[in-house]
Amino acid sequence: MKIVSVVLALIFVPVLYAQDNSALDEIRAEMTRLREENVRIRGELDRMSRARDPELDRLMRAQIGMAVDAAMGQVQSQRRMTAGWNDGFFLSSEDGKFSMELGALVQFRFINAHRPNPIRGTQDSEVNNWQNRWGFEFARTELLVRGHFYRPELQYFLNLGVTREEPGLVNGLGFVKDLWLSYDFQNDWRVRVGQFKIHHSREESTPSSEQLAVERTLLNEALNLGRTQGVEVTWSRPQDVLTFTTGDGATDPSADNGLGFFVAPNFSTLPTMLNRDALNRDVEWFAALRWERLLYGSWSQFRDMTSPMDSAPGALFGLSIHGQKGESTKEPSSGRDETRWASLAADISWEFGGSSAMLAGMYGYVDSGGFQDQYHIYGISAQYAKYWAPKWEWFTRYDWVELYGQNYNNEPDSVGNGGDVNYFAQADSGVLALGINHYLDGHNFKWTTDLNFTIDQTDRLFYSNIGSIEQDGEDGQQMVLRSQLQLSF
Repeated sequence: MKIVSVVLALIFVPVLYAQDNSALDEIRAEMTRLREENVRIRGELDRMSRARDPELDRLMRAQIGMAVDAAMGQVQSQRRMTAGWNDGFFLSSEDGKFSMELGALVQFRFINAHRPNPIRGTQDSEVNNWQNRWGFEFARTELLVRGHFYRPELQYFLNLGVTREEPGLVNGLGFVKDLWLSYDFQNDWRVRVGQFKIHHSREESTPSSEQLAVERTLLNEALNLGRTQGVEVTWSRPQDVLTFTTGDGATDPSADNGLGFFVAPNFSTLPTMLNRDALNRDVEWFAALRWERLLYGSWSQFRDMTSPMDSAPGALFGLSIHGQKGESTKEPSSGRDETRWASLAADISWEFGGSSAMLAGMYGYVDSGGFQDQYHIYGISAQYAKYWAPKWEWFTRYDWVELYGQNYNNEPDSVGNGGDVNYFAQADSGVLALGINHYLDGHNFKWTTDLNFTIDQTDRLFYSNIGSIEQDGEDGQQMVLRSQLQLSF
């Protein structure tokens, strides 16, 4: 309305000016008032603009930020990060078809051992005549390489180890412990080929870096199946996993103890530990089958032996069976010269969110062929662990193992006719372990100390070089303190 007034005033000013000079003064006053009103209106508009809703401003800024993030994310998806650190060093191609993760394991130990009844005057005096010894060692030094080719379903793994001083091994030699390829068909089936551990007992299948104690039990040392070169097929369901393995046969971890002590002389059931030629004499057939049932909880909980505070409860049951027949030399003989080896393993594990437990049993049978001897080795192990603080855990473990056998003094035929049978039982052996774990950074950086007490004699059947539990005399009772600092990534 005020604008209309201005227009009218501009039209009629000349006429009014001619008629009355006093009207000009009135028009000038009105124009001054209109200017002042215009300034006031503009000021009010500016004030209203400055007083705009701050919540609306925040929402607008958030929408702009989301749009920028989405654009950046799209750029990142098209150009992947090719190197860096993600709980380990990694390399990858920009298109994601190839990846490589680098890891390592170092276990540095202090050992203090007391043997009140050592073996004297037999074999190597440097090994057998001492009562008290202590020292340091690198128990395991490994370089780990894993990743995928072309697509995430096609994976590979390489474990390069450095040997420690052990019977039959060259100290400080680099060698391949594991080398395999696997393909996940994304429909419950997975196939693995190469050199790998046989999935037989949970204790052996769990990595050495994720155990409770410094080292595995004597029972496991005597009866685990070691590694093979072959093929593994795994069928997985939400609550069940079934694993079948075949190949060049199981390999005792040491040919000097356990089943290897009896079978190694024939060299038909136990091939050398690593990377044999395809046409070397080993086995006529070999098969191993393990079934695992997740009673409750999640599979990821049982990748190690511990259950941190506030974690979910879980339970896992496992059952395994294995058999193999050694290859004959095909040389003329009154009896067969191939060995036969069968074994069973069962275990059940619980996690209670701050504590854990496992109970396991193992059995092995060997018919040693040309020696016409038959041996039965069996035992049990039990362990329990509990946290008293978020990074501190104490544990206790006991394992017991015994051998029962029979041999034929006059080399009878394969069914035992024509010879005298001698039955014998080897004195049982047992180890009680008490220890603590301090998880500075989970299993990646931890300190473990345990004190081990042997019960009865530890002889050439049930000792462990890597466990620092050596042979001793009759009724020898050893006390071995082991303390280990571990770095793993």
